[in-house]
Amino acid sequence: MPQAPPPPAPDPAGLTRAARLVRTTLLLLLAGLVVTMLPTPWGLSAIGFAATAAVVGGRAVVVALRSHGGVQIVAPALMLTVSAVLGVAVGAASLYWLPVQTRYQECRESALTQAAQHACTAAYQTDISAVQTRLQNGG
Repeated sequence: MPQAPPPPAPDPAGLTRAARLVRTTLLLLLAGLVVTMLPTPWGLSAIGFAATAAVVGGRAVVVALRSHGGVQIVAPALMLTVSAVLGVAVGAASLYWLPVQTRYQECRESALTQAAQHACTAAYQTDISAVQTRLQNGG
């Protein structure tokens, strides 16, 4: 019975490059997470960070597979890439809520008293209910 050929030896230069790409993907995801804390227009840049992380992470997976990297490098690259793609999806979905969030943020910034802040919160909750009703009715 013929034996299967031995698996090819890992390419050290390719594994180093894949590890660097995995590290870059992680840093892009962390940067995206940090910018989500910024006010509304700037927080949307997290979608760009996530999209870039998805591309870099996909490249890391390809490089790791081509350099015959083991599970130690392919699995983190794949998990970070999936996380980045999910980040893009969540960010894109959050664009639907952008007008409501912007109105709430502007209201809170201009509210000088606690009563005005409570009025902003009440208007925000009303806006959220209206959007949810619109979504439930297929709009």
